[in-house]
Amino acid sequence: MTKNQRLTAILIWTMAILLFVFSIYVKFVDRGYTEVCFIDVGQGDSCFIQTDNLSSVLIDGGDKGCGTNTLIPFFKYKSVMSLDAVFVSHLHDDHVSGIEEIINNGFKIKHIYMSDKVKKSENYNEFEKLISNNNISYTFMNDDDTITIDNTTFTAINTSAEHNDENELSLVLRFDCGSNSILFTGDISSTTESEILSDPDVDTDILKVAHHGSSGSSSIAFINAVSPELSVISVGENNKYHHPNDKTLLKYDSLDIPIIRTDYDGTISIIMTDNDIRRLDFSRKREG
Repeated sequence: MTKNQRLTAILIWTMAILLFVFSIYVKFVDRGYTEVCFIDVGQGDSCFIQTDNLSSVLIDGGDKGCGTNTLIPFFKYKSVMSLDAVFVSHLHDDHVSGIEEIINNGFKIKHIYMSDKVKKSENYNEFEKLISNNNISYTFMNDDDTITIDNTTFTAINTSAEHNDENELSLVLRFDCGSNSILFTGDISSTTESEILSDPDVDTDILKVAHHGSSGSSSIAFINAVSPELSVISVGENNKYHHPNDKTLLKYDSLDIPIIRTDYDGTISIIMTDNDIRRLDFSRKREG
C-alpha cells in the first residue's frame, strides 16, 4: 500500500468513526429541549413535535396540498427524514389529506395512532388501504392509553363516545413534556366538550382550540376545565367559514387567556424543557 493509499484509508476510517459517533449522539444524547410547532397549513390542523432526543411526531397534516407544499419542505428544513409517530384526530380532509400526500411522496412514517371511531368514516377504507400498502403499522387507541416517546407522553381522551358526527369523534389528545402540557382537541364541539369536562386530563397549560375556533366549540365550562395559560388556533387567512368566530374569541378574552393563531402569526414554535417554556417564535409578524 502506498503512502497516499494509507492516508486515504485513514481519512475514510476517520470519517466513518465521526459519522458513527454523531449518529450515537443524535440518537441518545439529550439536546436539552423539545420543540412543538403548530404549522401554518391554512384552513386545517397540523402540529409537529420534536423531542429532546430528536424523535419526530406529527399530529394531523392539513388539507390537500399541505403535504407536498408545506409539510415536506418543513421536514427538509428541520432535517427530518422520517416520522416516528403520527396521530390522526379524524379523517376529514383538512386534518388527514396532508398525511396521505407525504405517504404518497414516499416519506417514511413508522407508526400511526388513531381512535377506532375512524372506522365510522366513509374515508376509512381508503385510508387503511393506503397505510397498509405502504407497510405502515397502526394502533387504535382507547381511553387513557398512553404512548411514551422519549421525554414526552401522549394520552388518549374521548375514544369511547358514540356520535354520528365525525367531528365529535375526534381523538382528543393530551401531550405532556415534564411539567408542560397541551390539549389537542381536533374538531369537537361543545357537545363532546361537556362529555369530557370531568376528565382530569383536560386540565392543561396550552389549549389547541377546537374546530379552528368555530362558534360551536369552546364553551365557557370547557375552557374553565382546561384552565389554559395560552390558547392556539389553527386557521386559514380569510377563510370561507369565518373562523375563528368573534363570540368564541370574546370568551377567551373575557377569561384573560391569550390567543395565538396561525393566520396572524404563521407557524408557531414553542421551545420547552421539562421544567418550563423557554421561547415562543412566530414565522410571521402580525400587522398593526
